[in-house]
Amino acid sequence: MYSPIIDDVKMRYHEVRFDGRFADANVFRGEPPSPEVDKAWESLGVGYRPVMISDDKAYRSGLTTNHTRRNSKYGGGYPVYVEGLHQLHCLNLLRKSLYYNYEYYHTQGKGPFSDPDKVLHWHVSHCVDFIRQRLMCDVDIGVFGSVWVNRTDPRPFVDFNTRHVCRDFEAVRAWAERHQVDDGDGLPGDFWEPIGEGTYVWDVAP
Repeated sequence: MYSPIIDDVKMRYHEVRFDGRFADANVFRGEPPSPEVDKAWESLGVGYRPVMISDDKAYRSGLTTNHTRRNSKYGGGYPVYVEGLHQLHCLNLLRKSLYYNYEYYHTQGKGPFSDPDKVLHWHVSHCVDFIRQRLMCDVDIGVFGSVWVNRTDPRPFVDFNTRHVCRDFEAVRAWAERHQVDDGDGLPGDFWEPIGEGTYVWDVAP
């Protein structure tokens, strides 16, 4: 599948050993939840605004004239989100919704947690199923071995610290950061292309 990112970023791959430690937390697993943990997740680009791409790149990416488009008087083009960053946004929302984190974020009432409980429920379940589909689409065919643990009574335990060949995430994140559109609060009223005669309008969010 085409992506506008490949036009600007020379995609590199590198070998990474996953941090699969079972009991030892890193900053992304930090407990209890805190501003430091949130900052670590935000640094991944989970809250980035959309990127504006040209009509040609939008159509090559699978968008159609039924998608929202910037008014031609402001340069045209289509606002898009990087799917990988949306998936991380979803994972971050699941983290916040875990039973031991939920009260902290619900009390703050920010972002998705400012929505009615029913909408938050939809959001979380959407994220669960979206990640399911992504994992099934890119099913990892690597394998885990086991190691011996507990020197007084050795028993096998799965070694999750496996090696993987990964895309350069930082290059993708930096591209998305550089190309973010301005904050929508300051957009003129006619910023979006008027709905065309043949444009399909959904009754509810797809």
